[in-house]
Amino acid sequence: LAEGIMPDPSVILTSATTGLTLEDTAVPLASGIVLIDTKGFRIPMPPTAVKSRESLLQRLAARILYSRELARWASSVSSLQVKVKETDPQLRPPSAIIFVHRAGTRLVMERMVEILSVPLSNNIPTFLVLTDIYAVDDKDRIEIREALMEIVDKVGVNTRGERISILEVNSADKFLKNRTIEASGLSGMIAALLNSLRPADVLQFVKRRRIYEWPL
Repeated sequence: LAEGIMPDPSVILTSATTGLTLEDTAVPLASGIVLIDTKGFRIPMPPTAVKSRESLLQRLAARILYSRELARWASSVSSLQVKVKETDPQLRPPSAIIFVHRAGTRLVMERMVEILSVPLSNNIPTFLVLTDIYAVDDKDRIEIREALMEIVDKVGVNTRGERISILEVNSADKFLKNRTIEASGLSGMIAALLNSLRPADVLQFVKRRRIYEWPL
C-alpha cells in the first residue's frame, strides 16, 4: 500500500517470503503528514484438524509452533498498546491507525477484533483497508466484505461514538483477463484519513508545564 503512495517505492524494503515491511519506513505526504509503514505482524493460525497420518511428534511440533506464534502476537498487541498511549510528540504517537488486509489471505476474526480494538478504544481514528481487491473473484469479495463488516460490528464504537472505517484500495495496476485494472482508492483513503483528524486531537499531546520548565 505504501509503495503506491511513495514517489520512489524502492525505499520500502519488504520480505520476499512474508510480504511484510522489513523496517519501519516514513512515507511523507504533500500535506505534511507522515505515514509510518510499520513492520506489520502475522496473525497466528490455529493448527488444522488432526490428520490420521500425522505422528504424535508432528502434532506436538505444530502445537509448539502455534504457542510461539501466540507469544509473538501478544507482544505485537502490547507494543501497539504502548504506541497508542504515547504522549511524547518526539516519539511520533499515532494520530490515526491504518490496518491493511490483503484480499485472499485468511481472516481470523477473534484476533482481528483484538488488535483493532486497541486504537479505537483509545479514541484514535482507525481504518481497515482491504487491498488487492481484484485478487479474488466477485463471490469471494462479497464474503470478505461481510466478514470485515462483522469484525467492525464486534469491535463496536469508542467513547466518541466512532466506528472503524472500511476502505477498499487497489494500490497498483493489475493485468487481469486481458485487461488492465488501474490503481484506485488511494486518493480516497488519504482524504478519509485527513478528514478524520480534528484540531482538538492535538490536545492529547498537551501536558501541564512544570514550575521549573520554560517555554522554548
